[in-house]
Amino acid sequence: MIDLNGYWDFQVSPLGKFYSKVVGPFWEKIIVPASWESQGIDVNIDGVGTYRKIFTIDDEEWEEMRGKRKFLRFNGVSAYCKVWLNGQLIEEHKGIWDPFTVEITGLLRKENELLVKVIKPGRSRYMPLRESLAGFLPDVYAPFGGIWQSVEFLLKNYFFIEEVIIKTEKNGRVSLMVDVDTHNMHARADLTAEILDGEDIVASQSCSSEDFPERLNLSIKDPKLWSPEEPHLYLLRVRLFNKDGELLDEYRTHFGFRDVTCNGYEILLNGSPVYPRGILHWGWYPESISPHPDRETILREIRELKSMGFNLIKFCLFVPPREYFELADREGILIWQELPMWLPEVTEIFKRDALKQYRNITKNLHNHPSIVIWTLGCELNKEVDEEFIRKLFDEVKSNINGGLIKDNSGSGECYGGLLKDYGDFYDYHFYTEPYFYRDLIDRFGSSWREKKPWLFGEFCDYDTVRDIVKLRERYGGDPFYLDKPKVGIEWPVDYRNQYVKLEGEGLLNRLDDLVKSSKEKAFSYRKMVLELVRSYERISGYVITGIRDTPITTSGIFDDLMEKKFSEDDLLKINGDTVLSPGWDNKRGWINGGDRLIEWDRFSYPAGSLVRIHLILSHYGVEKIKRPKLKCLVRDRGRVIFSKESKIRKSIPTGYVGEIDVIEFKAPRVVQPKRIKIEASLEANGRLVENYWYIWVYPNTDIGDIEIFDPRGIIRFNTEEPEEKVFVSTVLNKDILRAVSRGARVLYIQPEDGDLPVSCKPFFRESIQILSEHPVIKRFCPEGLSMEQWYSLATDRVFGKEVIKEYDARGIISRLDTRTYVLDYYLIEANLGNGILMATTLRFNGGLGDQAESIEYNPAGRYLLKSIVKYLARLNH
Repeated sequence: MIDLNGYWDFQVSPLGKFYSKVVGPFWEKIIVPASWESQGIDVNIDGVGTYRKIFTIDDEEWEEMRGKRKFLRFNGVSAYCKVWLNGQLIEEHKGIWDPFTVEITGLLRKENELLVKVIKPGRSRYMPLRESLAGFLPDVYAPFGGIWQSVEFLLKNYFFIEEVIIKTEKNGRVSLMVDVDTHNMHARADLTAEILDGEDIVASQSCSSEDFPERLNLSIKDPKLWSPEEPHLYLLRVRLFNKDGELLDEYRTHFGFRDVTCNGYEILLNGSPVYPRGILHWGWYPESISPHPDRETILREIRELKSMGFNLIKFCLFVPPREYFELADREGILIWQELPMWLPEVTEIFKRDALKQYRNITKNLHNHPSIVIWTLGCELNKEVDEEFIRKLFDEVKSNINGGLIKDNSGSGECYGGLLKDYGDFYDYHFYTEPYFYRDLIDRFGSSWREKKPWLFGEFCDYDTVRDIVKLRERYGGDPFYLDKPKVGIEWPVDYRNQYVKLEGEGLLNRLDDLVKSSKEKAFSYRKMVLELVRSYERISGYVITGIRDTPITTSGIFDDLMEKKFSEDDLLKINGDTVLSPGWDNKRGWINGGDRLIEWDRFSYPAGSLVRIHLILSHYGVEKIKRPKLKCLVRDRGRVIFSKESKIRKSIPTGYVGEIDVIEFKAPRVVQPKRIKIEASLEANGRLVENYWYIWVYPNTDIGDIEIFDPRGIIRFNTEEPEEKVFVSTVLNKDILRAVSRGARVLYIQPEDGDLPVSCKPFFRESIQILSEHPVIKRFCPEGLSMEQWYSLATDRVFGKEVIKEYDARGIISRLDTRTYVLDYYLIEANLGNGILMATTLRFNGGLGDQAESIEYNPAGRYLLKSIVKYLARLNH
């Protein structure tokens, strides 16, 4: 029949031409389906894109169409369009994500001109960005425009099936709402609905058009349930016959039986606990600009994600083509569909459009068993009122075929939106340093709250260093998408100048090491966070940000070229059905007449001290674990210094989160800092569940000769001769600087609001630390950069270039921002006159979140402080 995909004529005109069918004389060729930006049209254009398709129907086709009704189906147009056929306006549609169909029966000729005028979201009054339901893609890169999904020509009889809504129950019951277009009310037709399992018909029901029921109810015995492990699909076939038994129309779709419910903190899939482990997908594809991947790309994404332990994809504020859902159904991966409301400007027109588009989207996707979670929008603020969100909630709830639903991913509690909660679960988006997670979880998960599942709808991002040299080789220069158009949010990133900035800092020749080091740090960060999250029974699942590096962040588990940043084996250790996590004892102290919680560094230990680790198991496998065996090894550079084997006497059911054993050993004697590896493996139903952790052991460090001092005072070390003076100070005034110029060596520890200018930036996220070749670094970091060492030293303040310039200083520990590629400093050193000044923002006293709360409980801080002081004391002048 007629193929409307392929090459169309195309031209761009001013916005004022949108309502006119008049077009200019000059055309170029463009492919449908595809965004026009992917075909060389300037991404900044806000004008009208006009498509023209001239097609001819030959005599044979024309005869075949006789007596039929004719339709055009547009599966996706961004975002506001008007459609003319042979000079007559036949449709006006607003909405990027919902397909629409228009009848052309009386207008079709043998020679036809199809004209489609399109405006994309942007700055125009016709389609303002924040009123367009464009989602988040315009803020990732830019709005996309055009006929981005296929256009179909459909032939129907005068009696045809317009819509079928499926509702299933896991016991095998199927309820069908069949909408038949009875254009000729006097005609009679018979309807037959059948469910097929392979070639076998397992259920059927028939009725006549004279007594079409509101619903058809079918049932099959012992249905095979759909799950990620066994994604079994049935075929629904609904057929319409005339009185002579001639087939008038047929509707076919695959569906599955599955049941998604909640029980307290647990999410149950088909009655069994399931732990969603998702990846955030913004729909970013630089190849197409629009979220329209080909079949091969979709399959690769699904299969590689599953191989790394993920069982869910969250489509964040966009709706992919239907093929993605069909493949998710077949491949067995869960889908969280977030509908595209983000920073909206809510007007009455917006409310009307949103309700209509949400209705169309959910009805179009309702039959896919893979879609188990729906959210109505993301991080919605007070612009979205209660009546509006309730109407959207009720509309979506009535259309979907089961699943969990939430009004506001991120919660009104955190983003200034509605505190009244419409939803089946809690949903928070915590982006923070690892030492702040415990407090956030404990406070937001307070026991007085209603007991229901808690999902991180997105969280745990970490920006790595972009391999700009490899990208330049691929693109023949900087990738086009690093130059973000000025539509949407202007994020504080500067990837466009990464190459120049690295070259200017003399770091370009170290790019390979920086890329590698940042990936290792990214994994360490995510390992800390995911293991903590898996140790909480009340947390029911998570979505990691994100799947792929984008124009605004490099936090993907795949880079720009869709190459993996982490190994499958490493990710499975922290992201599988079954995960071993560490837990630690608490400490308390009697302070000022009462008990207080003492925070201590769980990753750092003095030599000879007791190390005690609780092993926590989070098990969400399909089967319970029967009498597992546990083995633990502690290695000092490959040499086993402790081992333990245990038989767990109880069977562990799916959905279990709790302690299974404790290991205790003494930290070895060391003469310099040493990294110790702890390995644990659980033999579970014939397979091994493994994990490992690192701790650091330090020589016993006596800092008694560095006196405890007033927070704004000075402490002295080795003050026998004036030229041998070493000071440690939390002030940097004229007296201190004068002493340095006369020969003193001073370590200045910057308080939060100290005497040198600082800026506030995260230590773990959005950065990589660069260690110089320096005696202090060699003494403290004999194995290079290891994140566990810095847990309770990490700070959120850095010195900038102005401090380096003022004191002609050199960086000892630097911070490279992986979004702006600005170089800052945590520890610097300067020669001033006859003396030496070192300055640092590191927190020897810890104090952020669950960092060690003082230097007494921070072995790494004590050792580093003593190392700096010794270095200064040994300098000869």
